[in-house]
Amino acid sequence: MSGDIKRVVGILPKDWFEDFIGLPGTRGLAFDSLPGVLVEESTVRYVAAHEVGHTFGFCEEYDSTAWNKQDGFFGGRCPNGDINDDDILDANCEPQGCPGFTIGKLVPWTNSNESITLNNFMGNGDESKAWISNESYIHLLNKFKTDLTIAENTVLVSGFINLSTNETKLDNVYTLTQRTLTTQDNLESGNHTIELRDNNNNIISNLSFKPMSLTNFFNGSLIDTNSSYFLFVMNSTSNLSKITIKEKNITRVEKNSTPNTPIINITTQLQNQIFDKSFTVTWNSFDLDNDTIQYAILISSDNGATFSTLEIDYPNTSLTINSTNFINSNQYKIKILATDGINTGNDTTETFIIIVFYFEKSSDNSNDEISINQDLIDFGGVFL
Repeated sequence: MSGDIKRVVGILPKDWFEDFIGLPGTRGLAFDSLPGVLVEESTVRYVAAHEVGHTFGFCEEYDSTAWNKQDGFFGGRCPNGDINDDDILDANCEPQGCPGFTIGKLVPWTNSNESITLNNFMGNGDESKAWISNESYIHLLNKFKTDLTIAENTVLVSGFINLSTNETKLDNVYTLTQRTLTTQDNLESGNHTIELRDNNNNIISNLSFKPMSLTNFFNGSLIDTNSSYFLFVMNSTSNLSKITIKEKNITRVEKNSTPNTPIINITTQLQNQIFDKSFTVTWNSFDLDNDTIQYAILISSDNGATFSTLEIDYPNTSLTINSTNFINSNQYKIKILATDGINTGNDTTETFIIIVFYFEKSSDNSNDEISINQDLIDFGGVFL
């Protein structure tokens, strides 16, 4: 093989592991010393990702004994399944895989508009709930990390293009700070361009891109939908005035800013509150231009260093959050962005605490006992 090959994945007939090497029930195999994977044909669609994950150091999350054996086996401690860093597989990971959450809109087969809980692909759960946990995602980002372009003022620009009719839609735009930019090097140039202009009609930033048609599997056949979605993080300024998408210099859609930015105020007092089940966050907002306001709700477990998105383009002014979906931390914050389409206001709460109790069977199987991990002890509280 060429030394330039980074990963090798082989697809095998069903039951190959059992018939040829005597491993009944085996669906895949990864090598600890080579970046190679053998994957059996299977109806479980995340087997390949699971086995490739081993070659990046991930350990099994469906069984604590297997996790312990693999801890250190792949050239370092398991980077997954150990949020509280006690060198033991977290109780809520086994056997389905560590829980993660995402926006239901991103997972079309769930048919949900709410935030949903899914399981990391290193577990052994329902294939329709296979996802990637935050810690595994960060581990892979660090593995693949290159020199990134980070800007202080950016906007998240997304939308949809119908390649048959040329219909182009531009979603609500959200202002973000300290984000990694989408650069032209990341994109294949094409006939479409997106431009951001200031109050003097000067170009702030622009990108050229080629819309990629989506395909769907239906009854074993591929169907071309002629639909393309796009999402870019672009450099911006405080005087952003207009966003335009063009095809061969023909304007397909244009969005102009209004004079005023929405004002938002989170009204729920969360500072130093402790939640173990669910809680509701409320807020109010107003816009002097009387624009329609929509919201993005973000949550952080590390005092605002990183945020995950709970909702986007959310129309209401309250949200009930199931805290059992999250890890234990005393450094949670909620941040809410309010957009009128381009202008974005925001507000952030003070820190609060989420504590989740996990129930496990006692060794004599007589009753349930509460598993309290070191995270809770570190809060300095007494739990009865």
